[in-house]
Amino acid sequence: MKQAQALQKPDWGIELAYLHRAPEFGDMIGVQLTTELPVFSKKRSGPLIQAALDEQNRITADQEAQYREHLTKLDDGLSDLDALGKQIKRTIQTSIPLAKQKVGLQLASYQAGKSNLSNVITARQALLEQQLRLIDLQQQQAITTAQLYFAFEEPTLNHAEEQP
Repeated sequence: MKQAQALQKPDWGIELAYLHRAPEFGDMIGVQLTTELPVFSKKRSGPLIQAALDEQNRITADQEAQYREHLTKLDDGLSDLDALGKQIKRTIQTSIPLAKQKVGLQLASYQAGKSNLSNVITARQALLEQQLRLIDLQQQQAITTAQLYFAFEEPTLNHAEEQP
């Protein structure tokens, strides 16, 4: 854009010349001044300036769109991470203790002869499913945390400098 704006200002120059001629002729010195008249400069440089402004506006709009997209991804990732944290907490504080309690009750009932072994096995299976669900939720939380870290953390220039 600066080049296009520079076209609106006239260029000027000065030339000096010294000519050593034959002895029968005298030496000659010349001075020449030149300038460009900015005739029709709006027609020449106006479209160039407008094209540069349009390109600059397009780049700015692209950067803003990328910024909004990054913010959306960050918000989505953080809300997913928050939801996973709540599910993990609920599983640890509620689901697994209830499943353990059910296993204990079914085992006591079986030992007392009031229940059969299949009820104990079913209760143990439900406990194991809750524990596997907890592991799956923790895995999803770790993956989401890593994705957020590597997507939005500032990269270091040289990893070798950080190592002892």
